[in-house]
Amino acid sequence: MFRDYVAQCFRCVAQCLRHWESASEPVDRPSVPVGLPALSVSETPTYRWLSVPVGLPALSVSETPTYRWPHCRFGIHDVSFGLVMISLFLAAAGAAAAPPGAPRMQTPLSATSPNGDPRVNPALERRLTDDELPKTEAEWQKRLTPLQYEVTRRKGTERAFTGMYTDTQTAGTYRCICCGETLFAAGEKFHSGCGWPSFNAPADGVKGKTVAEHVDRSHFMIRTEVTCARCGAHLGHVFNDGPPPTGLRYCINAASITFDEKK
Repeated sequence: MFRDYVAQCFRCVAQCLRHWESASEPVDRPSVPVGLPALSVSETPTYRWLSVPVGLPALSVSETPTYRWPHCRFGIHDVSFGLVMISLFLAAAGAAAAPPGAPRMQTPLSATSPNGDPRVNPALERRLTDDELPKTEAEWQKRLTPLQYEVTRRKGTERAFTGMYTDTQTAGTYRCICCGETLFAAGEKFHSGCGWPSFNAPADGVKGKTVAEHVDRSHFMIRTEVTCARCGAHLGHVFNDGPPPTGLRYCINAASITFDEKK
């Protein structure tokens, strides 16, 4: 029964993702009512997931205000539970497949580990030349710590309130941990309370060229990912809830940056 349920959850999610880009209206299929307190419907037919406006065409609404998971034939749990079951299944499968004694990275990641050795990663001390940048993922993995590699090259996220620079207020500059490019100035840093280092603008301004922006549709949300424009390192995300004058909050993983204190 458990295996059948997890398999059905996978099929549900797969069908939902296939409709993610193409469908503009909820699909009309037989469905079973489920409770979804994290979802709401605005005056216009826009579905919201945890207060973030996104398109969820795989969800349908009956004549009564009941949210439905249209592909599930079990009808005993809600969407959130289904996703949790898939996560548990994948975690169990990964644990079973790992050889005895194999190291496992803690999830979510903690950013309190040291930045690394400058002899291994010279970007800790200076901006690298183009010729010094790694060309393969294997080279990046050798140069970065496990945490830095997971965050910057695999778009991971460190655990909130564990970053080395979350509460740092010292004057100086923050550079990319991968290539050494200057990304943020300490003067733009503020305490947002979100658990990650926050800035209201990059070092060269909102319309500068050091930080690139990309649409991120992961985790059933639409967000704006920010990366190092030079080497492509994942930094974090930018949100429209920051202080004046920009009104922006660049939420940055501490593992993706290194700090140069002003002398």
